[in-house]
Amino acid sequence: MDDLRLLEGYVKADDVDAIASAYWLELPGIDDRPNVVLHVSPVRPPAIGPMLLAADLAEHGGPRELVRAHELLDEAIDALVPSGEHGIPA
Repeated sequence: MDDLRLLEGYVKADDVDAIASAYWLELPGIDDRPNVVLHVSPVRPPAIGPMLLAADLAEHGGPRELVRAHELLDEAIDALVPSGEHGIPA
């Protein structure tokens, strides 16, 4: 089964083994391009906000991902600071 779509998820460290076993996930080799990426942390984030999503997109480093990461950051800044007050040209 060649599925080139990428699935990303956030899981608690305690749940990784059970998830990997249930879905037959394997660690990728050096030159492999996995289609499932699990972000593992001590606790599962309660919600995936725009800042976390921007960080994950930037980590991929592709041109589309970087553009979207910048858009998300710009949106977050605009939501926090009224237009024209943050000193960054629009």
